Amino acid sequence: MTSATVVFFHGQGGVVTSGGIDQMAEKVRNWPGDIRVKIYDWREWQHAMTDIDSAITDYIMACGYSMGANALTWLLSGVTYQSMYVAGMQKRVMDLGIFIDPTWLSPVSPLTSRTLRRAIHFKNKSLDVVGHAAIPLAPDFPPSHMHVVETMESHLTLDFDKLIQARILNEFSTIIEGA
Repeated sequence: MTSATVVFFHGQGGVVTSGGIDQMAEKVRNWPGDIRVKIYDWREWQHAMTDIDSAITDYIMACGYSMGANALTWLLSGVTYQSMYVAGMQKRVMDLGIFIDPTWLSPVSPLTSRTLRRAIHFKNKSLDVVGHAAIPLAPDFPPSHMHVVETMESHLTLDFDKLIQARILNEFSTIIEGA
């Protein structure tokens, strides 16, 4: 039987501003099979990294919204903050990372093929003041492994958007069922 770990990251404000993350996590929890689902606050990215590095599953996938998307880049590639570098994942390669509109107000780390196979970035092009961050790719990450989906919806509604949720859940399901 295939096993999977699916990790979700709330943005700043937690469940109050990231309720769509909880909706998706609940749907995945109800899928049949050996699927471990965990939700983290964006500030818990190092704790999530430890859990992922020690996970004994066939597939590892994650989705982060807003600051949670920024935190997902840190988990995968590490982050330099206030002149200090904190390393990201060292032991595992994530199968899919989904980034819902990371914010330009905080660091975004380059994605590397050492820790990530494929990425989807839901990029907000609206007039909102938050979100809008570009996700850089390390030289070893093939651009063809990053799919950018542009949207004009408000940043604060993106994780609740039914089409975005359906796309994310379909991507997770495809990996789990494709085994």
